[in-house]
Amino acid sequence: MPKAPIENAITIETPGMRYNISGKLHPGIASITLTNSDDEAHMMAVARLKKGVTLKQVRKALGQSEGAAAPLLADGMDTSYGTPDLLGAGQSETVTALDLPAGTYALICFLTDAKGMPHWQMGMVDLLTVAGPVATEKPKSDGTITLDDKAITLPKGFTGSGTFLVRNAGKAPHNISIAKLDKGTPLLDYYQHVGQAMNGSGQVEGGGGHLVGGIDALSPGQSAYLTLALTKGHYAYLSTTDAQGPQLPTQHGELDIS
Repeated sequence: MPKAPIENAITIETPGMRYNISGKLHPGIASITLTNSDDEAHMMAVARLKKGVTLKQVRKALGQSEGAAAPLLADGMDTSYGTPDLLGAGQSETVTALDLPAGTYALICFLTDAKGMPHWQMGMVDLLTVAGPVATEKPKSDGTITLDDKAITLPKGFTGSGTFLVRNAGKAPHNISIAKLDKGTPLLDYYQHVGQAMNGSGQVEGGGGHLVGGIDALSPGQSAYLTLALTKGHYAYLSTTDAQGPQLPTQHGELDIS
């Protein structure tokens, strides 16, 4: 499990269809370690709620539609906070936001099971409170990963281990999602498998790879830190935010970790 690079940090575990939150989180520079101890992939959509909104209200709104929850939010539905990306079974990731506002956040998994039932309906919707003095301790950076409108650029000498500043230098939202590919699996095949699952046509697990971490969409000019401890193997990385149709977005690449 990647270790949080700063003191202001919490761990969120997913043992089955729920979020188990360990620790208290202050606003400002804040680390979240997401540990998927389940046997299938999970996500953690993060949305700050208006003051006084309850978990019951969130559940009721989601039961109508995803858009029905919009009036409950303190920020727009597309607001980026710099939080963990979609994560495969048995994996762990640590992401450090640089300016996490105080408030109460809804945590939601929109993935579905084999029968098409959303995970949030099975218990994966919860609240996270961010409160207290603003934290200002920054992680020590081992390099910068740059996202832009054409590519993802890794720092020179990237080894897959360390804490990296991920910066969106483009004019549109971008993210980074990292997968470990099984021997002989083409990235395009795995990308299409995950894409179909995200559209409700099956489960994310399988397809010849494992999602090992990343950062959810960052707005233009926004940054966050990603802490990695990649093991030996062949990896691919891409911006799923830029996915349009069955072809890979230009923001992708592959590398070997030895």
